[in-house]
Amino acid sequence: MGGFEGQGSSFYTSFAAPTRKTYAWNAFFERSLTAFANGDTAMAFGYASDVAGIVAKNPQLNFDVAPLPQPARPKAEITLGRFTVLAVARTSREARQAWRFIRWFSEREQQQSYAEAVGLPSARRDLTGLKPPREYLQPFYDQVLTARAVPVAPGGSIGAIVNDMIDAVANRRFSVDQAISQAETNISALFEKQP
Repeated sequence: MGGFEGQGSSFYTSFAAPTRKTYAWNAFFERSLTAFANGDTAMAFGYASDVAGIVAKNPQLNFDVAPLPQPARPKAEITLGRFTVLAVARTSREARQAWRFIRWFSEREQQQSYAEAVGLPSARRDLTGLKPPREYLQPFYDQVLTARAVPVAPGGSIGAIVNDMIDAVANRRFSVDQAISQAETNISALFEKQP
């Protein structure tokens, strides 16, 4: 974030303040990935699974993907991942068959075929060196081993808490410090509810 450190935390919220010269956003704007797909914004943050939606909305969009930015001197590179997991209900009458399917599906050959079919990197360590089906997916494949999921209690959403924090400051319901404090409290409560 070079160049912005001394401007204070209100720098980012100034983009949502209609009275500021930096005003460029309000709550009525399209979601970032939709705006990006429509060519209305220059960049967006997303997951590997978001790429297919962008391409579906605008197959002619000329874009590329870059790795998630990291601090200048990180102790360890960490990215945010989103994972799909398979599970079997404890009450399932076909639990044995379901577990057999999951074990089969988790094998290298099936995971490689699935990854190639959906254009997403596999979480299997022995498949991290695969070449992606599209060159622009390479950063996602490169970041598989540094991706971490944020554990959240059922029904909880860190994204919703962050959105509420941003809205509270943008709509002047709270100061930046108050909004951050409230978000910290809400996120801590989510982690305390972990099963």
